[in-house]
Amino acid sequence: MRSDSALHDVAATGASGGGEEAEEAFSGSLADVDLDALELATVLQALADPIRLRIVAALADDCEWTCGSLELPIAKSTKSHHLRVLGEAGIVSRRVEGKCRMIKLRRAEMEERFPGLLESVLAAAALPAETPSSV
Repeated sequence: MRSDSALHDVAATGASGGGEEAEEAFSGSLADVDLDALELATVLQALADPIRLRIVAALADDCEWTCGSLELPIAKSTKSHHLRVLGEAGIVSRRVEGKCRMIKLRRAEMEERFPGLLESVLAAAALPAETPSSV
């Protein structure tokens, strides 16, 4: 579970100049991609990246997160790029609340449009990678 301070660290970093990350992640339209407009190829391409898959797995708890609360071993600009790709693919919902930029997995919408896809991908991602010697 995240602490209350983790929920608001984007607001805190915004005052010190770190808000560019959140702004970049939310460049373009914040409106969710229409359910009927979700394309399987776009969704699969977005989920194929290990970092984006890690973000989706973190968001699988069905809670809203701030951009800054996702701790990843990548540069802020790279994290912003990945969040934007997930939003444009329709996998996450993005909204602004004050100075906080909130993101949430669109689990129900994904399940409605592509039944079982998200759960299958998340389950497969949780399995240890097979090595040639273990096959």
